[in-house]
Amino acid sequence: MDQPEASQRESSFRLNALNSVSLFLISAAVIVYQIGLMRSLSIAKYHHFSYLVISIALLGFGASGTFLTFASIWLRRNFPSGSLMLIFLFFVSVPGSYLLAEHIPLDIQYLLYSGQQVLLLVLYVFLLFVPFFFAGTIIGLILIHFSGNVPVVYGLNLFGSGAGGIISVVALSYIQPFDFPRFVAAVVCGALFAWIASFREYLTEKFLPLTVSLLVSGTVLLFLFFIYDTGAVIDQYKTMAHLDRLSLQSGAKKLLTRSGPRGRIDVYESDQLHQTLFAGLQGDILPPRQLALLIDGELAGTIFKIRNARDAAILDFTPQSLAYRLIDRPKVLLLGEVGGVNVWLAKRFGASKITVVQGNGQLSGLFRNELSGLSGNVFMRPGTEVVTQEPHVYVGRTKEKFDIIHIVTAEGFSTGGGLQSLHEDYMLTTEAMAKCFGTLSDRGMITLTRGIQSLPRDSLKITSLFASALEHAGVADPGRHLLLARNYLAVNTLLTKQPVDSTVISRFRGRAAELGMDAEYFPGISRETDQGNSQINRMEGPPGAHYSFLHYGVMKILSGDREKFFGEWPYRISPPTDDSPYFLDFFRWRSLGSFIETYRGQWLQRLEFGYVVLVITFISAALFALLFILAPLFRLRTREDVHPARLSTGLYFLCLGCGFMFIEMVSIQKMTRHLGDPVSAATAALTAILVFSGIGSLIQEKVRASPLRRISFAGACVVVLTVATAILSDRLLDMVSGYGMAVRFIAASASLAPLAFFMGWMFPSGLMMLEKSPEHLMPWAWGINGFTSVLAAPLSVMLAMSNGFQSVMVAAALCYGCAVFAATRMERALK
Repeated sequence: MDQPEASQRESSFRLNALNSVSLFLISAAVIVYQIGLMRSLSIAKYHHFSYLVISIALLGFGASGTFLTFASIWLRRNFPSGSLMLIFLFFVSVPGSYLLAEHIPLDIQYLLYSGQQVLLLVLYVFLLFVPFFFAGTIIGLILIHFSGNVPVVYGLNLFGSGAGGIISVVALSYIQPFDFPRFVAAVVCGALFAWIASFREYLTEKFLPLTVSLLVSGTVLLFLFFIYDTGAVIDQYKTMAHLDRLSLQSGAKKLLTRSGPRGRIDVYESDQLHQTLFAGLQGDILPPRQLALLIDGELAGTIFKIRNARDAAILDFTPQSLAYRLIDRPKVLLLGEVGGVNVWLAKRFGASKITVVQGNGQLSGLFRNELSGLSGNVFMRPGTEVVTQEPHVYVGRTKEKFDIIHIVTAEGFSTGGGLQSLHEDYMLTTEAMAKCFGTLSDRGMITLTRGIQSLPRDSLKITSLFASALEHAGVADPGRHLLLARNYLAVNTLLTKQPVDSTVISRFRGRAAELGMDAEYFPGISRETDQGNSQINRMEGPPGAHYSFLHYGVMKILSGDREKFFGEWPYRISPPTDDSPYFLDFFRWRSLGSFIETYRGQWLQRLEFGYVVLVITFISAALFALLFILAPLFRLRTREDVHPARLSTGLYFLCLGCGFMFIEMVSIQKMTRHLGDPVSAATAALTAILVFSGIGSLIQEKVRASPLRRISFAGACVVVLTVATAILSDRLLDMVSGYGMAVRFIAASASLAPLAFFMGWMFPSGLMMLEKSPEHLMPWAWGINGFTSVLAAPLSVMLAMSNGFQSVMVAAALCYGCAVFAATRMERALK
């Protein structure tokens, strides 16, 4: 090749508008595919599978760095054709791997017992990993090839990712999650055509057959993707799968399906549905005909097919009715009501006004329209008001006072296997309960009903939560404000505004007895006279005692030995807070030995499986990370010119990966508290961090300082702003809590802007330090950053569950401080 031809070829490989558009589309497609995959797995499998997607995505990006360590030389020499093939493989693998994964006969219930199921899970994860690997390889290769334009390339990547988050939320309102692979394939196909157009002269001259074949096959495959059904296989153990099987036998009928950003809603009708939660044995009335309302494939609520409250007489025999028997014509607040059953309950007991707070606007819309006739127009009756807002946000903003605050969101049996333990619930925190207490009228009470376990767990945590909320509100003696009663299925816990007097106690005991319930606690209760042989529903207690473990635990919580009792009890029952809002997290490491000793071969099934999944994810990610990071590290050991910089380079990008993910994960959770809607929170946090980090990256071209000075300055700013955000963000955002969603969304995004801006300096400045280093170091840095991000995702949740979000933010600040130290060592080693 002569010199003019080589010069012309080199100039044609520069960053231009078309390949910038292609990079933007690929970056957006990755995020859209990731969010679509999380939503589809929440419906078809289980919610905790969505946590796995984050790690799989980051694992793909990390593996791409390892691949580039070995293949980047060849790929850079054949950049247009090699990158074109990678984009085509990404395009094919998005729908292809998804379809193949859905045909794997995975049975998650037998994962702990079957080696075959473990292998199938590995294959399932691998198939989902493939598209992210190709996407990470493309983006990493573009960063390496255009190393002179790292700030622009990295900025475009972040801008595309931020746009992908917004596109995902909009798309979920119109596209089924199962159809996202086809939608993403169309976006990647556009990126493929833009890439071909960018290098059209070189590709048509050197690789005309390849270019034509990719154009034709891309068009044909896109057409085939859109005509082929990509619907997922619903896990056989989910309620939706059970009702679908009944439908095939004419035992059930699906009435409607709706999808949106908050989830998929399905409504079924069947004569086999007879759910009346916790109804006692005194109930001699059959439940009315019902509809099952499912969200993401699991039962979320029951709809009574009745016309008036008289037909809901079965509700009189539920523990939930106890509060309504104690207050005449109450003004009722139902937090998180789904199907309208508790509206009928309040109507039966003469509620003067009912306010229903439900965060899912799509669900509220269905009851105003399609479901209004089937539900007896339950939410539209006189004296009933529906507010579309997250319950914990509502109680922090309302000025109204209520006689009964019925917390429906937590009502139900304990979730088997602890699959919900990873869920944050800002309604069941000390701060939220204290706000509920402040919303009560002088005669008011909070009521919460939860299924019984042996040993007791949920109800003890509710008691500790109520006691903590009362103390938070300034009540000196929480025990004077609590009442507990149970039947053979559930415990009803009441928190009263005023201290309980003898009149209330007498009425409480009488109404509980009418329902066949045992009074487990009231102020002044005596173990000798009020417990023991008088129990209607016998419950296990301490050896030789006449009282139950529930009574024993409640008395300990209300005594001065509370903290000691928390430490001794097998389950984690300390009160959740806004800093660690994991009400359903009962796992304790120190109890592991006693579980193994007590349950022997069945001990693993007795653990909180949601936390087990998190630990397994972290350990698996750690093993893969070590394997793929060490592999290029051993190769680099053979190169004397790289040896001095390998450790400092690895440490720098390791710290960036951990610190960035820690801040991102915590920001998403903290935004949920202020915005209420989890989807809006994720969009606000991701968009703000990615977009403002992109701006920080782009501005690097205008900063004349050396990369090390930029890293030192930005690192110091990130450390200070991380600490400031951890301390001040909640207080600042509480100042706009009374405004609408748009104002709160803008405020939440703006609160992250300064921190994200300086975070965007660190990665491109680090790559610019490596610009003149041996070419193996840059892809290795890309891989290390990806793999440590894999570890940081589950690790941040584990830290938050154990020590709170503040501890994760402190860890993030330490990571960025350590990165500055590593950068100084890297600078010396590269000289």
